[in-house]
Amino acid sequence: MPKRPSRQRGAILIMTAAFIVAAVALLALAVDTGRLYAAQAKLQSATNLAALDAARAISACGVGEPENRQTAAETAVENSLSRNFTNSDSVTSTTNLGMRTTEGGLYHFQSADNDSADSARITLSRPAPRRLLGAFDDETVELSATAAAISEPMASISAGSTLLDIGGVDGTNGLLSALLGGPVSLDAASYKGLAESDITIADLLDVDARIASLDELLDTELSLPAALDLLAGAVNATISSVDDLAGGALGALADVADPNRKVLFGDILNIETGLENTLDALPVNVADLLTGLAQTANTGSPISLPASIDLGGLAKVAAEINIIEPRQIDAGRAGRNANNDYRTVASTGQANIQLDIEVLGALDKALGGALIHLPIFIKAASAEARLEDIICAGPSKPFPPQDEHTVELETDTAVATIGVGEFDDIDRIDPEPAGEVTLVNAAGVAQVVTDGLTVNLGSAGCADYGTENLMFDGPFPPQAGAEPQTDRVGVPLTDALNCGLTRLSSQLFEPGAIEVRVLGTCIPILCELTSALLAPVVATVVALLRPVLDLLGTLLLQPLFNLLGLSVGTADVSVNGVVADQPQLFCTSRDACGFTDAPENG
Repeated sequence: MPKRPSRQRGAILIMTAAFIVAAVALLALAVDTGRLYAAQAKLQSATNLAALDAARAISACGVGEPENRQTAAETAVENSLSRNFTNSDSVTSTTNLGMRTTEGGLYHFQSADNDSADSARITLSRPAPRRLLGAFDDETVELSATAAAISEPMASISAGSTLLDIGGVDGTNGLLSALLGGPVSLDAASYKGLAESDITIADLLDVDARIASLDELLDTELSLPAALDLLAGAVNATISSVDDLAGGALGALADVADPNRKVLFGDILNIETGLENTLDALPVNVADLLTGLAQTANTGSPISLPASIDLGGLAKVAAEINIIEPRQIDAGRAGRNANNDYRTVASTGQANIQLDIEVLGALDKALGGALIHLPIFIKAASAEARLEDIICAGPSKPFPPQDEHTVELETDTAVATIGVGEFDDIDRIDPEPAGEVTLVNAAGVAQVVTDGLTVNLGSAGCADYGTENLMFDGPFPPQAGAEPQTDRVGVPLTDALNCGLTRLSSQLFEPGAIEVRVLGTCIPILCELTSALLAPVVATVVALLRPVLDLLGTLLLQPLFNLLGLSVGTADVSVNGVVADQPQLFCTSRDACGFTDAPENG
């Protein structure tokens, strides 16, 4: 029997009501899901901004480094939330400091102590928006977002000049021949190419598959030719006519270098650990690396120049050099570590030098036409440049130029001693000069002698030793068209050396400082008579020595010190490159950010 219409209408009404309820529920679910995704996206965006601000706060990219980096990061997160998130009181934050690591070609966050940290990881959480269907579910949903960012402004610095002529190209070739252990015959263009070429540490790691990491580069002992070949390979990978000259010169040096001499790049490169991510950005001068390698190959082993150096036609000089410490180049962050030591320090070399000056002017026949030999010793200590601060460009920079980075270096000039005499043993780190010097020995019958003399350039007023801060304004490499910035602390090298030699001359030529002995003795009664009779001989010795000492600093010592990267009462310090980009995100998920690995420092 057919159903009655009223009963059909009731069924349709029930179905319609059920459909409306389902539709409303689906609509509410869609709205809740949309609101949830929007809230999560907003929270992730706020987390990203907070991570960038925290990374910027813990970096040294400002006027001074924060005393407490954890506190600085947490404060930066609070300020970021206040600016970028409505109702920030509902947000809970957790701030962890650590380091960015690379695994399988991907970046990850790894916890580290606050002093070595270069990254900040931020986790924000907040209750999810109240759901439309919440009346049927009392469970509270918590939203969470994680992000990590890095900010590591760094600079590469060096101290000391290099590859300036010592007696012209022949003199430079002579010294490099002694340092490398083989005959060097480069021309002026090759030296210019070396001095004007730069590479990065990453360039060195791309040459040899056996040296593919920073640790392997710094810790692998290489023969001197192998190290020079590695340097040549890095230079040849660049595209420049200047670099072509430098690459050819390095190849020629590798061909003649002594394979028995061993070197470690770690002895001349003070690269701060954990900076592998920017090895392709900071430039290092090729000439600095060359002279550093040549010095470290001879550290502790005195070398002699293969030929005497002509001193303006007045004298010939033979030199023996003992390198105590090679010069060091550094790249890293500004400021100090947990031990209160500077993270980034460059230094000049430390060496002892013995010169034997043969004056080209024989005395008269009264002393058998003998020649004058003047021994000069020099102790050159190390000067330092320390990376104090990097103040990054931007509107928040407190002084001009606001569109360029500024680097502050703290420097100490080197202590040096110069004197007349011979070291008792130049192999020692701190040798002592002999007490008496024989300037002339005529057939063993008559001698012209003087006491050993010493001048400390600081005590003598030739140099002011102490700490001085220098400010360098960009642009810096690797910015296009930028050149390394160099400045000098202390008095010019020539002035310090000439001042010391002048003080030495005044002591040497004082009345009674030089005396003549017969048969090696000076009988008290006869000594005065002998000295009076042979006073013209002493006058002749003084007349021949004075112009030699006057030229010694300018013609020999200054270029020799420059080539070896040594300092005397002065230091040429350079900022070779700066990397100070804005903070960068490198992970935005719990897994990539190593969330389970970190302590809770909320």
